[in-house]
Amino acid sequence: MTGRELKERLVGIRRETEPYYRLSRLWRAWGYWESQGRSGPMRQACSFARMLAELPEVSNPGELIVGSTQGALAKELPSGVDEAEYQKAEKTVEQELNLPFIAHWDHACPDYQTLLELGVGGILEKIREEQKKTRPAEEQEYLSAMEKAVGAFQSWLYSLAAFYRGKDDLHSHGKRLEAIASRPPSSFWEAVQLVWLADLALALEERGAIVFGRMDQYLYPFYLKENNSGSM
Repeated sequence: MTGRELKERLVGIRRETEPYYRLSRLWRAWGYWESQGRSGPMRQACSFARMLAELPEVSNPGELIVGSTQGALAKELPSGVDEAEYQKAEKTVEQELNLPFIAHWDHACPDYQTLLELGVGGILEKIREEQKKTRPAEEQEYLSAMEKAVGAFQSWLYSLAAFYRGKDDLHSHGKRLEAIASRPPSSFWEAVQLVWLADLALALEERGAIVFGRMDQYLYPFYLKENNSGSM
């Protein structure tokens, strides 16, 4: 048996015992198909935005940090979607959306320190300031794609906030999410929550081997502030 035959057999066994559909791939493909005719960066951004917009909110009892990939996997396809459309989406993601290693698609450490210092709103503001400058059309399009992606992440945070604020026992999560959607985190808890959701969004986009980096360094100021004030 060749290596490829063994892999196909194992995948087949897994499908029989643990069947699931990666709905995140379907959503990403929808965004990509809808943005036909746009630049590569913008199509990636539209794909990312559609995925986050479609992701259902999932809450688990006792969780202290919210956000889960659970809603991105399902044993059945959504109503109106057949197997052929799903397989087409799988092919689109594999061949056109998931970039190769050489393109620096994965094996990276996001700049979480800047995210915590500026906040999502601050990063959006910085992008929009850059858009006001005179630049070549290609660079402006790239900035537009950045604005689209970061704006989608912000909208996702607001959506999560509304979901949790509607639950009496999880209201504190909603307040925290609404805060970090617009401004830099002001507490250790908010900082951890923002880093987790940023990492989760990248994981849903299938950015492999994305690491948290030196969490001890960029989270330490938040920990120190609360520890010294006695609020932790």
